[in-house]
Amino acid sequence: MKKRLIIYIVALLSVTLNVEANRIEIVLDSIETNNTTLKALRNQNEAVALANNTGLNLADPSVEFTYMWGQPSDVPNKIAVGVSQEFDFATLSGAKRRVATRQNDLLKLEYKQTRLDVLKEARIALINLIYVNALSDLDNRKLAEYRKLAKSEELALQRGETSVIGLNKINLELLAVENEVRMNLVEREALLLDLCRLNGGKAIVFDTALYPEVMLADSFDEFYVQAEAVNPVLAYVRSEIELNREMLSLTKSEGLPSFSVGYVNELVAGDNHHGVAVGLSIPLWSNSGKVKAAKAAVSAAEAMSEDAVAQFYGNVRTQYERTIQLRRTASEYTQMVKRLSSREYLEKALRAGQISIVDYINENKLYYEALEKSLEAERDYRLALAELQSYLD
Repeated sequence: MKKRLIIYIVALLSVTLNVEANRIEIVLDSIETNNTTLKALRNQNEAVALANNTGLNLADPSVEFTYMWGQPSDVPNKIAVGVSQEFDFATLSGAKRRVATRQNDLLKLEYKQTRLDVLKEARIALINLIYVNALSDLDNRKLAEYRKLAKSEELALQRGETSVIGLNKINLELLAVENEVRMNLVEREALLLDLCRLNGGKAIVFDTALYPEVMLADSFDEFYVQAEAVNPVLAYVRSEIELNREMLSLTKSEGLPSFSVGYVNELVAGDNHHGVAVGLSIPLWSNSGKVKAAKAAVSAAEAMSEDAVAQFYGNVRTQYERTIQLRRTASEYTQMVKRLSSREYLEKALRAGQISIVDYINENKLYYEALEKSLEAERDYRLALAELQSYLD
């Protein structure tokens, strides 16, 4: 029977953790949809992408009409009509379109990074809210206990069974807990308002006091491989290199001659001439220095990429080690609280008159302080984990 009960409790806890994880994800999905910064950026990127995709086709055909009067009067007038189409290698080779594609890729990565920043801010607010909710539960438990003790002590004083010192002590503790409860309500309201702002002004209801279960890679190398593959910062600098290479290719294409092909027809009274016109434009000066500048841009992008990778590696490693250490600290506090759990003995000793109310409050205060430290340690670990998790989203 006992074994079945344990299995049931473990299963129930697993379901509860999954529910809380789902609740957090539901809130984050709502914020991603309603966040005004992301909405504005989506609209802006759409407009910029449309602009990037313009001017990728050949130049418009050119039509010319010429009317010339003959001089002297016995010379017939002449009419010339011409239609021509210009062709350039930058368009024909697809260099312009490849540059536009790379520019649009950068827009997507910029949006992804902004999205990660918004969701990380939201996740941090949710973790702080879970902490405040858990702290509120603890303070409400303390409040109920101390109110009960204060009432009991007051009755004992009326019967002459205790001194006013014990009543004053419990009333002071009761006042401190009431202030903590009020401060928790203020902090909770501030966090909910912050989440409401992130959610585009739509209120969010979130009252859970349990953290979701999050799996962390066993080794830094394993985690870094995952982070490096999906992180938009590194993808952005790599795409910048590709963009600058495509820009270099485009610049070289623009240095090639462009040509035009057309049809010309000259009409004179009693005479008609028509044929093909071919033109050639050689960029002797207009492209001067552009190739050299484009090559320098490629080199600069490659150097920035190397620096970004080095900075990213260092930041991820530092955050990973910090998270592991905070997880260890949180676990140690949890174990310590379990060892300090002797409130039942304190209550029995108080009822039996073996300890005074002042001794009871002092010992009980140490236990609650340990619980609060444990909650703080768990919150700090979860905040560090959220920072680390942002590298994978």
